[in-house]
Amino acid sequence: MRAYIQEHVGGQVFRPSLKDLLVDFNEAASSSLNLIIVAVFDGAAAEHYWSIRRFLQRTALDAGSRLESLPASSAYHPSASEAMVFPGNRPGGNQSM
Repeated sequence: MRAYIQEHVGGQVFRPSLKDLLVDFNEAASSSLNLIIVAVFDGAAAEHYWSIRRFLQRTALDAGSRLESLPASSAYHPSASEAMVFPGNRPGGNQSM
């Protein structure tokens, strides 16, 4: 999901303001696995707040729909370099993307 969002944010006007992107499992609901998506932007992106929200929702929904349509054997499996990195365990401290 993280890689999919990063791939699609490239053409967005607010991309230069993106400082960090975190995607993690949030909870298991009765018929879904819920994720939490945290996108950190600098202040220049403030004017794009609503566009960013819509982009993240639309892109996450699109990614989920695409993954559901794949056979289980072809589902996306992130590489070690795409694993989630949080500020506390990021090599070199609290660096931006």
